[in-house]
Amino acid sequence: MTGSGIQIKGRIKWIFAIHFILLTVNLYSQSNGPGIIGRNLIALSVSSADSTARWYEDMFGLKLLKEIKPADGSAHIRIEGSEFLLVEIIQMKESKAISECQLQKDQSHLLRGFFKDGLFVRDVQKAVDYFKAKGVAIKHGIFRDKETATMSFLLEDPNGNLLQFIQSEEKQAK
Repeated sequence: MTGSGIQIKGRIKWIFAIHFILLTVNLYSQSNGPGIIGRNLIALSVSSADSTARWYEDMFGLKLLKEIKPADGSAHIRIEGSEFLLVEIIQMKESKAISECQLQKDQSHLLRGFFKDGLFVRDVQKAVDYFKAKGVAIKHGIFRDKETATMSFLLEDPNGNLLQFIQSEEKQAK
């Protein structure tokens, strides 16, 4: 093989290596769309496990890890996950909507217990842009909390569950 043949093979190897790296980086960034930091867990009680799972799969790139459907039809549980997020979606036959508890949809904060879940992200503005590009309405735009040194925003999933995305301001300064 001539010297130019060796050079061409070397260049082709570099081209393939660069394409592989770019593809890997692109796939990694897609799997963590809004830039979630760390590993998080959300558990939801919903009216439809399947439609809720589709939304979380689309928004966060989750995959079905486990599905439980008891023979008596009392529940349908889907556990969806990625490297950054696990979502346990529980559809119980006997569950009730907030409205059935004599509260309006926007009064979930009046129920005792959790009324929202928070996920830390690298860049809150990039997370807002990501969700807007997906057609998700932002319930409360970015707001800064000086006392906790955070910035965050809120959105609702299709079931009305509040999700707060939070950025530590120290992280942005670096």
